[in-house]
Amino acid sequence: MEKNKKSVKANILNMQEVQAAAECLAEDYIQFFNYMGNNTVKLTARTIRLGKKDCFEINSLFHCAPEIWQGAGRTQEYYVEIDYFFCFSIYYGIIRPFKKGSSFLVEMTGKKEQFLKMSSTQRYGIMLTYMFGEYLWSENSDGCTNDFSHALIRDECMPVDYSQITDMRSFKYIYLTFPRLFSVFGLLEIKWVETLEKDDKNGMHHIRLTSLGTDIFRFIRIRDLLSLWDEERIPYLLNKFTALGSTVDDVKAFMQPESTSGDVTYILKVELGSCMRKIRIGGRATLEELHEAIQRAVDFDNDHMYCFTIGFGRTKKSYYHPYCRDEAYLANEVYLQEILLYEKMKFEYLFDFGDCWRFEITVEKILPEYTENAGVIEQKGRNPEQYWDEF
Repeated sequence: MEKNKKSVKANILNMQEVQAAAECLAEDYIQFFNYMGNNTVKLTARTIRLGKKDCFEINSLFHCAPEIWQGAGRTQEYYVEIDYFFCFSIYYGIIRPFKKGSSFLVEMTGKKEQFLKMSSTQRYGIMLTYMFGEYLWSENSDGCTNDFSHALIRDECMPVDYSQITDMRSFKYIYLTFPRLFSVFGLLEIKWVETLEKDDKNGMHHIRLTSLGTDIFRFIRIRDLLSLWDEERIPYLLNKFTALGSTVDDVKAFMQPESTSGDVTYILKVELGSCMRKIRIGGRATLEELHEAIQRAVDFDNDHMYCFTIGFGRTKKSYYHPYCRDEAYLANEVYLQEILLYEKMKFEYLFDFGDCWRFEITVEKILPEYTENAGVIEQKGRNPEQYWDEF
């Protein structure tokens, strides 16, 4: 009987604690919204991220787990809450980068109002789902964040309950993201050091799970989450967090692009060395069809695997040849309209994992019309020689 009581408790969340954490998170996210909407925010040209000054200013507005840096000299990945909000907003199309002159700026989309119409607990569930399902498993951690599974399987990093304390003073890079982000969601308490030493990348004295954190980690069964394939994590989490008042239909509606129309045309500049081809292709084309268009444009034999790599940092994703069934994202399953391309955006097309032909693709223009069949509209330079005789 006692065992059954514990099992029931593991599947029930204290909604008062959830509500308090959700409201605190919502307050910070609205501060992020307001700053992005009320200021001219320029993104760095190479990584398409927020600049150091903007990060420092936004961080000063936060309440959940503001970083303790005393000057505006840190890049976005050091401000974990900002990085999470930025990546979440880009991923779901709440904010959108665009090129103006020589600068990259951001603008709000209609998805902002759609998101804010939900209750704070609904939003909290969606943001938890993204955090556990996407953000902590991203392809690129830039060397400054932890590997999620590595961190969680270490006993000293995962206290059993909120009565235990983990001393963080000896840890440097590997725990940078893990405790800060969980603190943002009210799952961890952080005791900050009084003085940040020169080589200290943490700034934390110790951490302790909150009672909500203890319940959440039992509720989602973190060990089960670690064993799931990429495509299984989101459905698993969505089913769990419906208990927070967010139905699967709510989440699916929010996850839809702001505009589901593919009635646009992309002018893509494809470059490899001195070879340049401009390809005109419609928004309802898949990345597989773009691959085929590039193969025709440079007269390759289309006889090897390939992948497209799109985005930077934690928003980066790679879409592979359909035969790569073990990969999370396949090129024949995603349409160009779903990738949220914007003018002057760059991404990579890698063909042949042995010879590694790396093409750089630039989104030259997005036209409000539809093109049925992809084709080359401009070209410079000779085709690369796919095979050559060494003798």
